[in-house]
Amino acid sequence: STQSRSSAASDVYKRQPRNSPKYNRERPLVTFIDVEESGLDMQQSYPIEIAWVDSLGSADSFLIRPSPAWTYWEPKAETIHGISREPLIRAGLSVEQAAERLSDALGLENGVQRRA
Repeated sequence: STQSRSSAASDVYKRQPRNSPKYNRERPLVTFIDVEESGLDMQQSYPIEIAWVDSLGSADSFLIRPSPAWTYWEPKAETIHGISREPLIRAGLSVEQAAERLSDALGLENGVQRRA
C-alpha cells in the first residue's frame, strides 16, 4: 500500500540523512525523484505523491493533500498509480509541508542547492 511504502521510506530517510558522514565527495551524489500526478493533462494536474532515493541509500516518500482549488482528477491516472483521493485528503501533507520536506531532504534553500 502507498501508506506503508511511505512509512518505510520515511524510516530509511531518518536513519540515513543526506548530510550523513557516509557521503563520499569523490563519488557524485545522484538523486532520483518520482512524482505521481492527479491526471495526465499537464496544464491541470498537480502532484499527489513524491518519492525520492539517492545513491547513499537515503529515501523518502509522501502523499500530498490537494489544495482546495486543486479539483482536477483523472480516473485513468488513478488506474495507473493506484492512489485515490481519499488517502490524500486523510493522510497527505499540506502543499507547504510537502515542499518544505522535499527541500529539507534534498538540501535545498529557496530552490537553490546549499553548499557545504
